[in-house]
Amino acid sequence: GFRESGISLGRKRVMLQVRTLAMRLEVPLALDCQPLVDKRYFEELIRISNSRLDENAARVERLWKSLKEAMALGKGSTCSSSQDEPWVLICPQSLARSVKLALEERDWLDESRKMNSLADGEQARDQGAAPRIGIPLTSDGAKGLQALIAAADEEREDAQEISERTPAVVVSGATAPGDADTAEAKGKDGGAGNATPGKKQRPVAVAADLEALCQ
Repeated sequence: GFRESGISLGRKRVMLQVRTLAMRLEVPLALDCQPLVDKRYFEELIRISNSRLDENAARVERLWKSLKEAMALGKGSTCSSSQDEPWVLICPQSLARSVKLALEERDWLDESRKMNSLADGEQARDQGAAPRIGIPLTSDGAKGLQALIAAADEEREDAQEISERTPAVVVSGATAPGDADTAEAKGKDGGAGNATPGKKQRPVAVAADLEALCQ
C-alpha cells in the first residue's frame, strides 16, 4: 500500500522512506477568491477526506504490526542474539586515532556508527583519569579482538610458568670507567645539539599494534 517507498543509499548510512500518494486528494475549491463549489459539495469533500485519513491511519497500523511481527521472528531465530548487538571498543583518548587506523586496516571498524566519547568523560576528568573514547566494531572485529586477548592471556600464562621454574640470577658489580666517562659526557652535552627550537607539531598518527595492546 506504500507504492512510493524507497531506499536512499549513503556513504555511511541507509535511509528507508515509507510513503504513498494513493490517499492524496486534490480538488480546486476557489478561483480568484471566488468559491467554485457549493456547501453540499464541500461537505462531501470533507467526508471523503476524513475517510481517507482513517484509511491512511489503518495502513500505518498494519505496517507497524507487520514490522513488530518480523522483528519478533528475527529475535527467535537460531542465530545468537550477541551477533546483532553493537560492539564498542573502549580505549584512552590518546590512543583512539592509532587504534582506529589499526581497526580500519583489518576491516574491523563499523563505519555505520561514529566514535563518541563516553558519557562519564567529564566525571573521569574531574577524578584525574584520562577521558575514554568508544570505537564502534563489527561483529568480526569483536571476535578478532577476543581472539587476540585470549592469545595474549595464554602467552602471559606460559611466560609466568617459565619464570617460576627458572631460578633468579643476581649480578652485581661496579660501573666500568668507560661507562662513567660516557655518562658524564652525555650529562654535559644534554643532547642540546640535536634539539631544534620551533613550533610544537602534532605527531603523525600510525596504526597501533593491536597484539601489543592486548598484552
